[in-house]
Amino acid sequence: MHQNSMLRQSQQLNPECPICNHKYDIQRIQILDENEQGVLTHFSCKNCFASFLATIVETPFGHMASGLLTDLCADEVLKFAEQDTINNDDVLEIHEMLEKNQFNFNE
Repeated sequence: MHQNSMLRQSQQLNPECPICNHKYDIQRIQILDENEQGVLTHFSCKNCFASFLATIVETPFGHMASGLLTDLCADEVLKFAEQDTINNDDVLEIHEMLEKNQFNFNE
């Protein structure tokens, strides 16, 4: 399905900001990624400036959206998406450094 058509139809799922109940402006929605699993979007409310990430997927029963309130702008979402995944060893290493008070924030 065409992106804009999917966005217009999915807007009907929750057409208002969950923070201030102001209607969304579809022109402010940024498509960050699209693949066979769905569309990742970022948008912010022009009334209260709250930002949201949402995934929109097409199912046999219609469109489904899942959203998340965020403090990230669209560029930051893309930047962090390109970063390496944090693994268990990374977490343990940071824990050990904090425990020994050897954390150097300048590195």
